[in-house]
Order: sequence, then C-alpha cells, then structure tokens
Amino acid sequence: MVQLVVGIIELKAGNTAGGNTFLYFSAFFMLVGGSEQLFKFYMSHNQMLLDSRIDGWAWLCLSISLLLCTPAYFKSPFLLCLIIVILDVALPILALIDVRVLSYRFSHISGWLLLEAGMCGIYLASAIMVNDSFGRTLYPNPGPLIKDKNGSTYVEMRT
Repeated sequence: MVQLVVGIIELKAGNTAGGNTFLYFSAFFMLVGGSEQLFKFYMSHNQMLLDSRIDGWAWLCLSISLLLCTPAYFKSPFLLCLIIVILDVALPILALIDVRVLSYRFSHISGWLLLEAGMCGIYLASAIMVNDSFGRTLYPNPGPLIKDKNGSTYVEMRT
C-alpha cells in the first residue's frame, strides 16, 4: 500500500520515472513477491515440490524493464541513479542464477551489489529527510548527471 500511495503522489508531482517505478515495484515485489512467498510456504508445508526457476523468469522481466528505463534516472539525484545502475547489474545475475544459467557460486556478486544499493537507498532517504528538515545540506546529496534544457533538475522542479 505504501509504495502504491507513493507512486501516485510521485506521478501527481510530475515525476514519471519515480512514480512508475514505485507502482511497478509495488505490484512486482510486494503483491507478486508476497503472494509467491505464501504460495511457497504452503507448498513446502504440504511436502509439495516446486520448480523455483519461474522466479528467474520474473526477475529477468524486471531486469529488462529496469535496464530499458535506466536513462530516465540520469536526471534524478546521483545516488538514485547509482542505485538503478547497481540494480542493472545485480538483477540479471540473480535472474540467471534462478533460471540455472549461472551457478550459485555467483550469488555473492548480486548479494554484495544489492547490499550496496540498499545502503545507498538508506543514505539517500536520510539525506532527503535531514536536509529537508533543516532547510540546508547536512548530508551531501549530489545532483543528477543530466539536467533539463533549461538547466533545472527534478529536485529543483519539485521545490
């Protein structure tokens, strides 16, 4: 519910990339992921076999979608763009492991990358909250790689 609400708010604020991402992730990760975990638990509890390669195909769809949308994040704050680029590497590895194209020996690569993305996300959220609360920069939050034609950024457009 939270990501759904945030996605709608971001779309209303004019942030197409962020709004669509929140909506997509709320459907994919939260609804489908949560339902899948319940389904896996049920099957495991009832001694039913499950071929989990289907997860890899879902991750592959997400990976392709995110990779194609990555250029939209070049106009976002640098740390958000960095998170997306890290995910562009981590998610295909995870997908290829799940569909059994890559060995589980590669899982540490996606694991470390996802940890880095998570740490960047926590820092970015903290920087936005703290800097906004104090009305000045206490935690550095680098601007985007690409600015609009008129020189404005997404962050400037929202304030």
